[in-house]
Amino acid sequence: MQYMTMGNITRRIHGLTGKILCAKWGFNTFSGFLVFSFLLASGGAVAQQDTLVVGDSVDIDQVVVSARRTPVVYSRLSRIVSNVEEGEVERLPVSSIHEVLDNISGVDVRQRGPMGVQSDLSIRGSSFDQNLVLLNGIDITDPQTGHFALNLPVNLSDVKEIEVLKGPGSRVFGPNAFGGAVNIITAPADSNQLQLKVRGGSHGFYHATALGSFAVGQTRNHLSFSHSASDGYMKNTDFSTYSLYYQGVAKLGQDELELQLGHKNKGYGAQGFYTPQYPGQYEESGVTLVSLSMTMEGALQVEPSVYWRRHRDRFELFREDGGWYQREGRYWVKGQNDTAKYVPGVYAPSNYYSGHNYHMTDVYGIKTGSSFRWPLGKTAFGFDMRSEQIWSNVLGNPMDDTLAVRGEPHGSYTRKYHRSLVNLYAEHNVYLGNFSLSAGILASRSNEHQPGWKYYPGVDMSYQLLTWLTSYASYNRSLRMPTFTDLFYQGPSNAGNPNLAPEKIQAYEAGLKVSTPFLMGHLSWFYHDAGDLIAWSRREGASEQVQWKARNMTELINQGLELSLTLRLDKMKGFTAGVDRLALHYTNMDQQKTAPGHQSKYSLNYPDEQFKARMSGHTGDLYYSLTASYYDRAGQYLEYNFSSDTYTGEVPFEPYWVMDGKISYKWKQWKLHVEVNNIWDQRHSDIGNIRLPGRWVKLGVRRTISFAEKK
Repeated sequence: MQYMTMGNITRRIHGLTGKILCAKWGFNTFSGFLVFSFLLASGGAVAQQDTLVVGDSVDIDQVVVSARRTPVVYSRLSRIVSNVEEGEVERLPVSSIHEVLDNISGVDVRQRGPMGVQSDLSIRGSSFDQNLVLLNGIDITDPQTGHFALNLPVNLSDVKEIEVLKGPGSRVFGPNAFGGAVNIITAPADSNQLQLKVRGGSHGFYHATALGSFAVGQTRNHLSFSHSASDGYMKNTDFSTYSLYYQGVAKLGQDELELQLGHKNKGYGAQGFYTPQYPGQYEESGVTLVSLSMTMEGALQVEPSVYWRRHRDRFELFREDGGWYQREGRYWVKGQNDTAKYVPGVYAPSNYYSGHNYHMTDVYGIKTGSSFRWPLGKTAFGFDMRSEQIWSNVLGNPMDDTLAVRGEPHGSYTRKYHRSLVNLYAEHNVYLGNFSLSAGILASRSNEHQPGWKYYPGVDMSYQLLTWLTSYASYNRSLRMPTFTDLFYQGPSNAGNPNLAPEKIQAYEAGLKVSTPFLMGHLSWFYHDAGDLIAWSRREGASEQVQWKARNMTELINQGLELSLTLRLDKMKGFTAGVDRLALHYTNMDQQKTAPGHQSKYSLNYPDEQFKARMSGHTGDLYYSLTASYYDRAGQYLEYNFSSDTYTGEVPFEPYWVMDGKISYKWKQWKLHVEVNNIWDQRHSDIGNIRLPGRWVKLGVRRTISFAEKK
């Protein structure tokens, strides 16, 4: 009776939300009826959370992975899902989620600034726009630009696990899982506790976090607040960030209701981030997330979710600050005679910098997924609807009126744009002895393109050769929607294209997986055939005055090998050498890009060779972790001479090694640590003309206070 009551409540919520969204998106009566029917059909059930759960005391063959529509034991998973488990996140010598991701095989996090200031995510050679990012299964991908994909409303201290699905995954996660998907997992602690963390180090760096988990009745709650700042490792690389995050989970019989609220604000000197010609750039951004999910158990399982994400950004090509540029009338002036000009010495009004760029995006979404078992296997089906809107003074279509930017006396939005997406999916899983098969399809529709549904099928297969060895193969098709920057950006040498279509890809993969209690790993071969890729190009032989325009014309073949091995020595009986874990990851890729009759503005800058190693262990209460990474990046970039303010020609990326280390000591409820990044002080860059920090030393202390639960 309780289950039916909760189902009725959910159906009412679903029905009301479906009507609101159909009205907002302007779908016709038939479309509204279709969506409403799906809501009713899935009422009372739950889709599995996209997580990889690995417990220290669990046999590997019992580990359940649900990085697809329905869960499966790890040994039978027909895709590569890499993760960093709870406990290992804290031991790594990292200060941000970005840096954790950079320790995962096949992942390339190209940093512009340290400690999560801004980074571009790439999975197996994808571009920064071609990946999906989720927080506890909620899609928080930014539609404006992939540069904001890792602007997350959580702090590293909130994270329990991070998992990465390698390769295209639209059938699993929906559009934009073109190169892969990242799922960041948080959860309230099992006990009532309060943690206080303080860190400090080189370049005026400091960080403070207060977080706690506590139970109230049938609810478990997690709340955190953090602030970090630095003077910067060189001119105009200072930053300051604030974050606030809450997660609450309420037990309702067998069911669960989960609420998460998060906000992060950060401002940072963006020294040459987007162009070396005007290096004194600055950026401030804020992201807010609210989501509500319900998990209900039964013969038919479903998880409905609703969410809202807002992102605000102010970009200053000429930094407005003391010692930098100050506003005088319509223009920005530095000193007595140095006016912000695009071309020094040209005093035409059109040549002056006259305002910052302002953007605000709102994303509303609702999704639900259902699954059930029957004699022929397990079937999953569901839908998601997503509304994406931007207000800007740069991107979008002209508005009839202007909208003031909150907190900015001289800022106003003059342009806006809106699009909506509907996705339906179905998947079926069959297990016959040692053989498993998962096949499904995604149907996607957007008001941005020609009417009708577009279909993206996929199939994954695996065969367990031995108890510890599994072979697998997969074929998947995926898509990536153009970002608002692709569609509308206009600059002196670049022009967006509002007629862009989604990018498309066909992906093939095969390999072997090893899974024992003390050894896990895989050897994978992947082949990606991508078309209609969006590239900034112009016709061959065009003069330098011709703009680069965004076009769907590039074809790309990406193929590679990935080898990953993790040895868990702490699981081997009698081994007491103080080494708990050794991990080795190697990726080799080759990409070939063609744009017939055109030249592309940007060369391919993927890592054609990537090697990562990690060793961690402990002796008594002393813990340590060492990581080493090697990158040999393909392609070239235009080198800029900052002394003469001129480009000096194309140069290749220099390969580099970077080693990081962390030592921590635990004493009662205290924990002390020393962390050193770039131990050998290597000079290196991930993006042309942007130098990353040298050696950076940090010291930290953590105090944990536990409270007994009231009976």
